Amino acid sequence: MNLVHRCSNGRLLLISRKIEAIQALAINDISPSVVLMTAWTRESVRSEQLLIQKLLQLGCKYFVCAGRYAEDLHDFIDGLIEVGGEQSASITTTYHDDEPADLVSNFFVNTTDMSNQGSDGLVAILNDDLPEDVLFKEELLRS
Repeated sequence: MNLVHRCSNGRLLLISRKIEAIQALAINDISPSVVLMTAWTRESVRSEQLLIQKLLQLGCKYFVCAGRYAEDLHDFIDGLIEVGGEQSASITTTYHDDEPADLVSNFFVNTTDMSNQGSDGLVAILNDDLPEDVLFKEELLRS
């Protein structure tokens, strides 16, 4: 599932599965400025470490965490980006563990900061086998 969508506000959105996300970014020449990641199980949180580190290397400045364990994912990301005991001021993380997909999707697409509109894009990393992520995909495509 790699899908590039132009949102109604002009922002470029890539929707991809975790295993394909980095390759899809390169193929589509998108810099991952803002990333939406979901966490529906506690086990899924720590499995994201390599992907998060790669997204940071590629320039991600904003992580939007959603799902039942969004706060755990948020805290995990904050732990990865701590520099000298303090979180890097240039990277933002938010979590949305009790908000519906339509509100989180609207926040992700319309209110997150993207400094360089040129090649910057939104990236939603979703699992098309999970009904919750399918709902996020549908909401994102309505944006």
